[in-house]
Amino acid sequence: MKKLILPLLLLGVIFSSCKKEEPLGSVKLDPATANMTYGTKLSLTPKYEPGQAESLTYEWSSSADSIVSVRAGQGGLGEAQALRVGDAIIYLKGYKSGDKDKKILLTATCKISVTPRTAIFGVPHFKKGESKTTLTSLGVGTMDNDQSTDKLLVYTRTPDAVNGVDKIIFELDDSNKLVATYAYLQDTPNNREKATQYIEERFKYTGKTVGSLTLYDAGVSSMYASGTMAALFLGTDPGNGIPGLGIKFW
Repeated sequence: MKKLILPLLLLGVIFSSCKKEEPLGSVKLDPATANMTYGTKLSLTPKYEPGQAESLTYEWSSSADSIVSVRAGQGGLGEAQALRVGDAIIYLKGYKSGDKDKKILLTATCKISVTPRTAIFGVPHFKKGESKTTLTSLGVGTMDNDQSTDKLLVYTRTPDAVNGVDKIIFELDDSNKLVATYAYLQDTPNNREKATQYIEERFKYTGKTVGSLTLYDAGVSSMYASGTMAALFLGTDPGNGIPGLGIKFW
């Protein structure tokens, strides 16, 4: 009898060692790519393939929290929010419950591009460090010789339907290289709202909305706290009897 028990035990060991573990499966996010507008939210749905995938513990994260943030929502969904114009990747990473080391077994991603709500300042985007010679050849408007100086090139232009900019001002350094660009538009409620959106959706959380600000017209009131990127140039008349709203780009 003892001789029979030993072979049976060995046989049990062989069968138990051949037992297959449940496959891991996979997970994907729906959608896998998305375009969002600044200030909007998006639900991300995990899609599980058969296996251990659905039983894992998952955590959400973003490659750029200042552009798109994400948090776990109800029912296992992810809730993404567009905070600033730019691109970000949302990650869903899964590991076994109780694993203190949180070894990642599965990962799903969603690539998100955040687009702006307003294009009111579509024109004044010029490369920092550009030469004075290049700037004067761009044809951005008519040079205002009365207001221009060695360090400030002032151009008057006719606003179009998309872009309400009345004036573009180039600020130069001692080497005649572009330091910053300013844009002026009529100070109307609609323009003020769009200008505020423009600053928020492009520069929020970047640190560029704080720091020194060289005003084109000194001693004017500010629409933001002192030293911020956007300001109301209430003492500046763009030539039509209406105070101008100014934005600095760098």
